[in-house]
Amino acid sequence: MPILKIRIYFLSFIILGFIVSNLVFAQPAGCPSGFIGGNQTVNCSSASTVGSPQSSSTAISTPINVSGTTNDNNTVTITQYTTIQLSGSPVGLASGNTVTNYGTLNSNSFTNGYGISFGANGRSSTGGNTVINELTGEIITRGTNANGIYVAPTNSGSTGNTITNIGSVTTYGNSAAAISLMSGSTGSSVVNSIVNTGSLTTSGSGSAYGIEFSSVAGTNTVDNSGTIITSGGAAHAINITSTRNAVGITNSGTITASGAGANGVNISGAASITNSGTIGTTSGLAINFGGALPTGTFNTLVINNGSVINGGIAFNVASTRETLTFNGYSNSGFNNAITGLNIVNSTNSSSVTMNSSEGYELVSGQVAVDATSSLTINAVVKDQVSPVIASSITKTGDGVLTLSGANTYTGGTSIIAGSIAVGNNAALGTGDLAMAGGTILQAASAVTLANNISVTGPSTINTNSNDLGLTGNISGTGSVTKSGLGVLTLSGANAYTGGTTVSAGTLVGNTTSLQGDILNNAALQFNQSTSGSYSGVMSGTGTLDILGGGVVTLSGENTYSGQTTIGIGSALALANSGSIANSRPVVNNGTFDIQQKTTNTNLAGNYVQSSTGTLKMGLTTSNVEKLVITGTASLSGNLYVNATPGRYNAGRYTLITTAPSGRSGTFTSFTSDFDTALSNYRLTYDGSDVYLLLDSSFTEVDTANTVQSVQINAAGLANIYNQQVAAYQVALTYDCSIYDKNNLCISVGGRYAYAGPSPSANQQAGLVIVGYKPSKNFRIGAFADQSISNSMPSGFSQSNVTPMWGLFAKWYMNPDETGLGIQASGVASSSTLNITRTQLSNTEAGAGATQFTGQGYQLTANYHQPVTDSFSVLPYVGLRYTRVNTSAYTENSSASVTLPISYNSMTQNTFSAIGGIGFRVGLAENLTGTASIGIQQNLKYSMSNYQATSAIVGLESFSVAMPGNVSSMATATAGLIYEINKRERLGLNVLWQQQPFIATNTTTALATYTIGF
Repeated sequence: MPILKIRIYFLSFIILGFIVSNLVFAQPAGCPSGFIGGNQTVNCSSASTVGSPQSSSTAISTPINVSGTTNDNNTVTITQYTTIQLSGSPVGLASGNTVTNYGTLNSNSFTNGYGISFGANGRSSTGGNTVINELTGEIITRGTNANGIYVAPTNSGSTGNTITNIGSVTTYGNSAAAISLMSGSTGSSVVNSIVNTGSLTTSGSGSAYGIEFSSVAGTNTVDNSGTIITSGGAAHAINITSTRNAVGITNSGTITASGAGANGVNISGAASITNSGTIGTTSGLAINFGGALPTGTFNTLVINNGSVINGGIAFNVASTRETLTFNGYSNSGFNNAITGLNIVNSTNSSSVTMNSSEGYELVSGQVAVDATSSLTINAVVKDQVSPVIASSITKTGDGVLTLSGANTYTGGTSIIAGSIAVGNNAALGTGDLAMAGGTILQAASAVTLANNISVTGPSTINTNSNDLGLTGNISGTGSVTKSGLGVLTLSGANAYTGGTTVSAGTLVGNTTSLQGDILNNAALQFNQSTSGSYSGVMSGTGTLDILGGGVVTLSGENTYSGQTTIGIGSALALANSGSIANSRPVVNNGTFDIQQKTTNTNLAGNYVQSSTGTLKMGLTTSNVEKLVITGTASLSGNLYVNATPGRYNAGRYTLITTAPSGRSGTFTSFTSDFDTALSNYRLTYDGSDVYLLLDSSFTEVDTANTVQSVQINAAGLANIYNQQVAAYQVALTYDCSIYDKNNLCISVGGRYAYAGPSPSANQQAGLVIVGYKPSKNFRIGAFADQSISNSMPSGFSQSNVTPMWGLFAKWYMNPDETGLGIQASGVASSSTLNITRTQLSNTEAGAGATQFTGQGYQLTANYHQPVTDSFSVLPYVGLRYTRVNTSAYTENSSASVTLPISYNSMTQNTFSAIGGIGFRVGLAENLTGTASIGIQQNLKYSMSNYQATSAIVGLESFSVAMPGNVSSMATATAGLIYEINKRERLGLNVLWQQQPFIATNTTTALATYTIGF
């Protein structure tokens, strides 16, 4: 019986062994034989395998090493408390397998000793594998390149893989990743995922990544809520390579890389990262987006509430869509260095201050801040350095973006929606700002911006409680609304056309920066040191202040009802239809100027003028430009009255009217521009009004017309000067060339001169020339030229005219005057010139007389060269000096000329070189023709202005310029000589000459009879 039992047990054991041997893989050589159950430790000395599943559907539930080249669609479960430890790879499969590990897998220090692998070591893999390392699961490798869980590169047609780690994966070898999934699938529907809720730890260097994920196409994701820790050099905690689609990464756990040059997350390609956990590094970058971007992709990083990022973030500079999103995230000190960033979003109640000490390069920068969020960039926004590209900012979303850095970016700023708040003078860089309709520019502190601004719709500038200055130019079709309690100062040459609204605080500008209509319900200031005009219309309930010391002229019919205050030293002027009728009160501490008004100036409230104030009024003969005050007038300071030209009769003229008994105080001084003695007028007052009382009639002279009349005289004087110079030019050529036995010569004749163009002048004169020939090569002479008739421009005449007289001397080489000849001449004249001003409207026809004198000197040399018996040439050169002068004079006073003008002396000096060539040709017996052409080149020229003084207000001293001058002038002559006999000759000569005054010339005709004795 015992023997039988033993035999039965033995037989049962054999049968059971046979069954097991056909259900499970055989153990590696050197491993204990038999069934491997729970609570067992397997020590293997080699990685050899000796078996495979019996069928593809066999379920393996025991802790064993599975291997083979065709072992697809297996289910492997390694139970809890089971340990597989060998110098090899505990689990190695190909495709379509599911592996669940509850136990411990340890490959010792075996190179390429993967904990769980698919497609490795010569196995083919088409994907479709699922790995779950459960909470109790533990995978340990110590060898080089011994990944904990490894999906070897799959082929292009492979399906997806799923790896989930709930337990722990630890590797110690270099280039040994905790999880490595290398998908080669090109299918668009393939899905690969890695989920880690446990711990992944590596300590090797190189590619000893926590997670290594390479993908081509499809949907590829990494989800970490556990810990990923690497400590080796260049061992990134997560390393992603994508060649076609972006990989999605979600982290709510901890990702840390502490090795030299190791990044927390390293991307080669494209990825979308969402983080609510911790990503960090000690020497590399927290996140690095690098490599070649797949076509049409870009990188995104979403930082959720609870995120911690320790280290820099490098986006891909090859993209212009790199995106950083803060989602429900608050951090007042987000100091991470960031490069390559293009788009920043702040959403879902985020409140972030970006403050990297390295600044930000925002190429094609787009910043979106939703209505629940805020974003502040305190660091410098700058242009990209490599490659060099200008940065810019485009703001969208209804929230507020605050820029507080000394920014240097040059690409400009656009607000498409929401607000930008500025906290630095350089907050907007150096480019322009474009504001769309409905957008807001805010002052986060006291700031002055130099940027040009364009507005395309209703735009708001909110100073909050700060002062904001805009020195650039604002343009566009939009409008500007000033809000906030602070002061907004506009100082650019603004040209926007949509108008301005002041809803709160104070708007300060000038007549260049404040354009269009202004709805003012707060405070408005014109603050300028220069004079300018504003033609828009101011409405609303706000106040107006005129400051800065300049003059502001209003020409619009303004309707605002607030107080107007004119500061000390400043002036407010009304012109044309300009009005501030509804303003109440008007307080004048400077100058209120209504001289340009041609109708009454109405004030609906009270008028208050302090001791520093001046009221300037105009006055016409019809007295229709009074200051009409509905309320009261409190008067002090100065009153100035400017009378327009015309005849003022003696009597009373009303200047100011007020409410009944509404006047208090008087002007402490009174000035005017009246062209009459101060004793002839004065101010008078009653309880309501102010009057001007004229004791005698007078004419107020028109200053503009007076100047014009002097200008007319200046033009006439120019032609008279030309006429006199032309006479000198002819006289300096006078000669007497026929001599007989007594060596005497006499020539008599007439001269006609014309100076033009209009106003033209002409002159007729008679002349006598006498000559004496002391030797056969030399003669001397004298001449007298007496004016007979003068036709001068209107308002001019000559009297006390003495003859123009002169001397000449001539030497010639040969007795027949061929060869070299030299002549010296001098001339002088004197007369009285009577000048009467042309009487224009409201001017006086002042008349006076001046001494009109002058002289001229000339030295010429010619060379008479016969060419034939009847033709010769005479080239010549010389120097000429002329001086013409009118002395100082004063117009005569009379009943009709009460304000005579005095004129300073005026002199024209011309020193010139002359040259040309003359011709003589025999035309017939006893008849010779002459001609010449030449040029006068001024070497030195001066002409005084027509300077005057008078008692006319506004013309106490003035000057009228004489016409401009030219330096080069042409001249030409033509003439005939008829030899009556050897002692008598008739001559006719015409001289044309350009004169120094621009576009003027003279023509002179000379006829002479010469006889020798």
